[in-house]
Amino acid sequence: MKAFCGIFAVVFGLTGISCFYNLFSGRNPSPPLTLLLLGLFSFAITALCILGIKRSIDKGTETGSSVIAKTKIIDAYGRTSTSSAAARGAVGNLVAGPVGGIVGASTAKSKRSTTFLIIYKNGRKQTRTVPNGSFEYQKYVKYLDE
Repeated sequence: MKAFCGIFAVVFGLTGISCFYNLFSGRNPSPPLTLLLLGLFSFAITALCILGIKRSIDKGTETGSSVIAKTKIIDAYGRTSTSSAAARGAVGNLVAGPVGGIVGASTAKSKRSTTFLIIYKNGRKQTRTVPNGSFEYQKYVKYLDE
């Protein structure tokens, strides 16, 4: 991500410099207003790219209060949507009879979540319940205390 933003910053920065060079050198291959607007837009995109790089670097240097030492799973549970099961069962019943109804109901949407105890390096503890498969879930699984 940093490299991608860096490449964009360089490309748009050079585009902005080129626009302002053409604007002030007297050689106007394009209308001056177009050069001015394109130059300003290019510099704005360059600034956003540099800001994005800075933020990603800042996130990499976390303080001790936010660095995870380890995690433990406290609870894991799932909930099946009854309306989804009823609707899928009814459609399955219409299409393939009773067997289709059973298969349709068994494919109902379910939401599974896991509760983690997060222990930070400074000793602070926190519990978080996150959906399975989410970015947070993947992050906390890396630190599981085995």
